[in-house]
Amino acid sequence: MPNDADRAGTPAGVFAPSLRYYRTRAGLSQKDLAAQAIVSHDVISKIETGDRPPAEDFPARLDAIAELDTGGALDRL
Repeated sequence: MPNDADRAGTPAGVFAPSLRYYRTRAGLSQKDLAAQAIVSHDVISKIETGDRPPAEDFPARLDAIAELDTGGALDRL
């Protein structure tokens, strides 16, 4: 399994910390975000650790959560 340094230039290595940034900036726990995104807490956790890539439509769904205030950044990634 690749470590964080190995993932730095990969899509997961960029998306994961970006999602964590927007979530924590909004003051949301992983469980709070999971409830708003209608997924399990495990999905958010695995995406944030880079253990699972987001589904194709998931970045746009996250961008639609007003509380995250991403300005469409996750979908652009």
